[in-house]
Amino acid sequence: MEPTNLVVATFNCRSVKSSLAEIRQLCDQSDIVLLQEHWLLPNELDYLSNIHPDFLSHATSAVDLSQGLLVGRPYGGTAVLYRKRLMPSIVSVETFDPRVCAIQIATNLGPVLLLCVYMPTDEGNNDSMENFIATCAKVSALIAECDAAHRIVAGDFNCQPGSRYYSIFQKLVDDNNLCQTDQNRLSNVFTYCNDAGTASSWIDHVLCSQGLDNVVSNIFIGVDYISSDHKPLAVSFSLVVDNTLRKDSNENVVFPCSVTDWSKADAASILNYHSTINALLSEVHYPSMFQTEPERDLNYCRIIDEYYCAVMSCVKQAGQACLPSKQFSSARDYITPGWNEYVQGKHTAARLAFLDWVMIGKPRLGAEFQLMKTTRAQFKLALRYCGSTRML
Repeated sequence: MEPTNLVVATFNCRSVKSSLAEIRQLCDQSDIVLLQEHWLLPNELDYLSNIHPDFLSHATSAVDLSQGLLVGRPYGGTAVLYRKRLMPSIVSVETFDPRVCAIQIATNLGPVLLLCVYMPTDEGNNDSMENFIATCAKVSALIAECDAAHRIVAGDFNCQPGSRYYSIFQKLVDDNNLCQTDQNRLSNVFTYCNDAGTASSWIDHVLCSQGLDNVVSNIFIGVDYISSDHKPLAVSFSLVVDNTLRKDSNENVVFPCSVTDWSKADAASILNYHSTINALLSEVHYPSMFQTEPERDLNYCRIIDEYYCAVMSCVKQAGQACLPSKQFSSARDYITPGWNEYVQGKHTAARLAFLDWVMIGKPRLGAEFQLMKTTRAQFKLALRYCGSTRML
């Protein structure tokens, strides 16, 4: 099996739903994509595994649904998207922290722990500094607890040389014997530019252990990405995965091809569903041990699993027999309605205007600056319009 390259990209997408088209583009060019600020609720995380037909995901949400009524938009969250063909080599790592998402991947160089991080924004107070230190400590603990031979820590670190966080960032690098892979190879670049074009910085980074840093063959920034205020940063590692795992084929993981379409279920169908599921559930044995206080042993857990599977089988059978269904396609169902008609042209114009503005040195005045701001605002407005139309 011939080894080949592994491309890892990191991107603070500032809402996965608003950056969907560019995330798909990044997936086309990468093997693993690390996302920060996806803004998804815990019950929406499966959305990430349906962004691209060749990718699966492991993710954390920053939204706590136990706090009652949610006010305002969702926030934060980290995720790792990876090619389905890499799945046999990947193990998810639980971090119990929405600012850090992790997987371990087997490579020709040995197991690699890959951490996606979203560090706290520097708000100039002690709380933000303490949160940054705590997140760095979490990263160090995960590295110490894992037996991986190599490490990659990448994402939005919200710091650069000269910033208040940078000494803590440098300590994280030194304590874990990491290399500043992007800063050692690039210069005079930026990974963040605010919407107004008045401020830019280099706050997204890739850190690697020495063995991986030695096999970096390329590193680049996607300056033409405009859906977020951040730019994706991608690194290519030479000859670290087998070619058979790199290629996608028709043997991808199979997902259900149809789901119940409740929007088309009329009163008669629902009534029939009720009577059918009641008849099916009446045949399911209800374990007598549920009515007492049994010991919580392994047998008790097995009985719960069997009872749950029996109930869900009844739900599935009744739904298939009585309710209308619709074909499910991850590549289709997550397309932004109206993109081609309303958004595509404005996205292209905004990207070209942004690249022209960067090429002449990012001036804060002049025709190029005004064109960059205007086309970007028009793109955002069109995207919001399509998003609101989808909800109707």
